[in-house]
Amino acid sequence: MEVLLFLIYYYILSPSNFSSFSDTLRYFISALGTLLAVVVSFNTLALQNQLKNMPTSMDSLNKQLDNLEDILSPVLHRRREDDNQDNFQTFKNSIIFFTDALESMIIVARDHARSITAASNSTKYSDRNEEDYYKKHEVLDLAKRFVNEAEYKLSLYKKDKTPYSLISISTPYYIQKLKFNYLRDENEELSQFYEIVKRLQALKSICQKIYIRDTLAKISFELLASTIPIIVFITAIASISNYEQYYTPLIRALFAVSLSTATLPFMLLLVRNIPIL
Repeated sequence: MEVLLFLIYYYILSPSNFSSFSDTLRYFISALGTLLAVVVSFNTLALQNQLKNMPTSMDSLNKQLDNLEDILSPVLHRRREDDNQDNFQTFKNSIIFFTDALESMIIVARDHARSITAASNSTKYSDRNEEDYYKKHEVLDLAKRFVNEAEYKLSLYKKDKTPYSLISISTPYYIQKLKFNYLRDENEELSQFYEIVKRLQALKSICQKIYIRDTLAKISFELLASTIPIIVFITAIASISNYEQYYTPLIRALFAVSLSTATLPFMLLLVRNIPIL
């Protein structure tokens, strides 16, 4: 996009319109300054809001630790039993890193969904009548859908290592389907799967807060690192008044670079905000 903008501006610039484009650059300076102030202020408010959730006493700290232990109980249980070395390391790190915790919980929920599909011939969902037949296949389709989505999210995370790949798993859909359609039969296997998915949803909500907070902090740093040098560069180019003293193609190139890079922070903000939105 930046290269395309540079070529467009270089093509339409000419010595006769240098003055008007110089005024345009001055407008960009105020817009960039406003953008920088808004983003930094928004990031400050978001971090202040996060500070309210930090434990300030032993009681609140113990409560948070107990809640975390309760959420991660399926992972901690599997850590003592799992023979897969890769999974074991992920489970081991789940009490330290939020991405490992979320990945571990997705693995546990996926494996439990697989066990539901493997037990498809159980007497609880035998083909005794048409209602049982359709219910059995609806449950199997739901479990297979979760397995497929979980494997897709895990493969994405292994590829790009961004928490968004894990956070975007659609747990509310499975919670609602299980709660209102399939748990009335008091099936133990489904009830266990439901509890694991609920824990996954709670852990995902915690991870979303951490991800948003970290992303906002990174956006502010990136905008500081990019916007301030761009403002200085644009100011220097816009201050040129006597264009005849300089080689015209060079001035055209400098103006084209200034106009194209002026849009960089706005595009950066848009692209980096898409996962948060």
